[in-house]
Amino acid sequence: MKTKISSLFTNSCEVTTTKPQNSVHSVEEVGRLDKFLQKDCKPGNITLDEARYFFCLMIPVQPKPPISSFNWLFGALAKKKFYEDVILFYKQVGSMGLLTDLITLNILINCLCNVGRACDGFVVFGRILRWTFDPNAVTFNVFIKSLCLENSVTEAIQKLKKMVVFAVRPYVITFNVLIKSLCLENSVTEAIQKLKKMVVFAVRPYVITYGTLINGLCRTGNWSVR
Repeated sequence: MKTKISSLFTNSCEVTTTKPQNSVHSVEEVGRLDKFLQKDCKPGNITLDEARYFFCLMIPVQPKPPISSFNWLFGALAKKKFYEDVILFYKQVGSMGLLTDLITLNILINCLCNVGRACDGFVVFGRILRWTFDPNAVTFNVFIKSLCLENSVTEAIQKLKKMVVFAVRPYVITFNVLIKSLCLENSVTEAIQKLKKMVVFAVRPYVITYGTLINGLCRTGNWSVR
């Protein structure tokens, strides 16, 4: 069976599955779908073929599965780094008239950023605001990590400042990513300022946080930084 799926911001493509075109959703199939979503997707124990098969199984089901079911599938695919497939599936879910939630959009942003489409990720961020969702730490962490990987540390720091505007408390991983990127740019003084900022947010540094700073100091030879 071939299912045509339109991607987000791109042309349509075809996803091939092994499901017979005229098959009926038996009790056995529904049971397999439930097991797949509940027991396999959550820990991410899936293959791409399985994900495609069960996604096509979910599309015509009535009543429609809740968005949480699709989120489990999308999250599992993202864990396995099948980012493009999540982007493709997202558009199909939207065409079903099923309303997505913040979790769906966070997963989508993560996938877009991981395939070098951070600009499209910012478009989705705008959608989060238009749909009156409150962006959370996960939303910002994805952008900060992506911007740091693109060596856009200044923009990443701006995102950290925006977290304050939205009353979002950063995770320790947020600071770790920024501190590591700043140290790689030899901006150790600013990295130490970010360590001090963790105290303001009541975020406890990890051992790796201090290790990153020590490595940065060793690389620059600047032991007089306060």
